[in-house]
Parts: sequence; structure tokens; C-alpha cells
Amino acid sequence: MKSTKTLYFGVLLVSVAFWAITDTLFIDNFSYFNLRAPMVQLSGIIAMVSMTVSMVLIARFRFINNFLPLKTGYQLHQWLGITALLSALFHWYWAQGSKWLVDLGILQKPERVRHAIDSNTLEGLFLSVREFAEHIGEWAFYVTAVLLIITLVKRIPRNIFKQTHKWLAALYLIFVFHSIILLKFSYWLEPMGLLMMCILILGTLSALRVMRENIKGALNKN
Repeated sequence: MKSTKTLYFGVLLVSVAFWAITDTLFIDNFSYFNLRAPMVQLSGIIAMVSMTVSMVLIARFRFINNFLPLKTGYQLHQWLGITALLSALFHWYWAQGSKWLVDLGILQKPERVRHAIDSNTLEGLFLSVREFAEHIGEWAFYVTAVLLIITLVKRIPRNIFKQTHKWLAALYLIFVFHSIILLKFSYWLEPMGLLMMCILILGTLSALRVMRENIKGALNKN
């Protein structure tokens, strides 16, 4: 149990530490909407890192099996899955819930000065697909939240539990795209960008491995 807690808090500490090197919550002109941007980024990063490590654990690479006992890996996978769900919910609130509060008249959105970005640059390309990345990430979150809740309900039959887990690997790839496009562009030139690059590559390989095993299992049954 101690090793599980150490690894769990280590994952969270690394996520927050890399973000803190790059950004901060201590802003001069404190307001809800000035706080919104860093909170969206921080909660999204914690959700993605937690989900990625959880995906790596479920992929069961040989190098993982060599130093991490199965029971510890399962516990860590479960804790990180719950953390990913809660931080993703927090991320959704700051990203989408804030817009709903504005629409209801509860909050007043300040005018934002937009800087011109050359459409021929990589940042311009990211900006051109930003809206699509937001929408697909939002709907993937809704589906993932339902699937994760199903896995937490112990009365759900095991065969249904396995089926829901199979879909999570495919949904993870949507979150990879969402993260690449919506991570604050300046982060990519900072330590946070390096961490996210490594996380997303490792997570993608893990998700593809899980999907391949699922396909092989389905073909063997037939």
C-alpha cells in the first residue's frame, strides 16, 4: 500500500511541479476569468497525466511487469482512473461550465484582446482546429465519464466491465488530439511541453497496444 501511495502522489507531484515551473495561479489582476485559463490548463494536465499512467499500467508492458507487482499496478490504475475522472470534471467546469454561467447571466465575460496569428504557422494551424478539438474532447469526456462510473459500480457484471474498458483506449486517442491542440502553445517550448510530449507518446503507444490486444482477442473468439 505504501508503494502505491508513493507512486500515486509522485505522479501528481510531477504533474503539478512541471506546470508550476511553466505557469502560476498567482496573478496580479485577480478575477474569475483571469484564473480560468491556468485552471483549465492545470486540471487538464493532471487529468491527462493520470489517464496516461493508468493506460500504461493496463497495457502491461514487460518493463512495467518487471518492477511493479500486479496488485500494486491494479491499485494505482484504479486510483489514477478516479483522479482522471475528478480532474477532468474540474477541467470541464472551468472550460464549459463557465460558458454556461455566462449564458445564464451569472457571470459576465470580459472582452478579450485577440492577437493576430499567422495561419501559416504551427500555432495558426492549431488555432484553426481548436473549436473542433474542444467539441470532440467535450463529447469524449461525457462518454468516458459514463464508462468510468460503470467500472466503479461493483454490481456491474464483469463482462460488461471488460467491454467498457475496451472503449477507453480508443477514447484516450481523442484526448491526445484534444491535448495537443488545446495545450497552451507557449507550454510546448517549456519543460511542461517536454513532459506532455513524452506522456502523450507513451500513452498513445499504450492505447494502441491495448486496442491491438482487444482486436486479437475478438478474432480468436471468432
